[in-house]
Formats: sequence, C-alpha cells, structure tokens
Amino acid sequence: METLKILVPTDFSGTFNAADAVVSLLQKKVNTQVTLLHVIPVNGNILDEEAAENKVLTLIDEAKQKFKALQLNWKFDYLLKKGAITSTINEMAVELGVDVIIMGTKGSSGLMEHLVGSEAQHVARGAAVPIITVNQYS
Repeated sequence: METLKILVPTDFSGTFNAADAVVSLLQKKVNTQVTLLHVIPVNGNILDEEAAENKVLTLIDEAKQKFKALQLNWKFDYLLKKGAITSTINEMAVELGVDVIIMGTKGSSGLMEHLVGSEAQHVARGAAVPIITVNQYS
C-alpha cells in the first residue's frame, strides 16, 4: 500500500484540532506520513536585528515545547521554519513532496478577512498540491 504524505501547518490554535480529526480519520484508511509545520513569521521591517533574532529564538523554543506536549493518536515529524507563512507552507509542500496539505481554519470573520482572505485561502491559491481546509467549528 502506498503512503500518503501529508503536511499539516499549525499555529497551535484551536484550528489545529480540526486538522487533527481529519488526519486521524485518514490514518484509519491509508498509510500516512505526517509532517507538522510551524512557521515563525519574520517581518522585513526590522530595526533591531539582534532583538528580532532573540524573539525568533524564543518563539522556536516555545514551538518545540508545544510539539513535545502534543498528545496525538498518530505519529508525526515536525519542522520549524522562519519566513512568510503562506509562501513557506507552499515551498515546504513542494520540497517534502507531499500529496496533500490539511489545514484547520476558523472561517472568515471581520472586514479585513473578507477583503483579503484567510491564511488558508492564501495557501490554497498558491498550492502546488491539493489542500483540504477544515472549519474548526464543523
């Protein structure tokens, strides 16, 4: 049986639980290889590079602790990357050769999100692989 390679971007929010549920269902039907990805956003408007780097290192340490604390019913690898969220997710999907991206979403809310879209929408627009978005409230 072939293995389904899955990329699951996470910011450790409640939307991750929706993606977790879909991965759990898939794993009952097919062999999977799951990679969780957390992207630490790096802003190009940095005045104090040392302070910014220290902040990023702190965020990396926090993310590692969160990955270790995850109590999931499935095995996973994880990656931490710095960069623009949307492009980093799409670049990692190609680099890892994944078959599908699974993302939780909270759905559109607020004027800005209706005008520019959610992060999941931005990823879907540029993804080279299929993407499954799951509303956290469904």
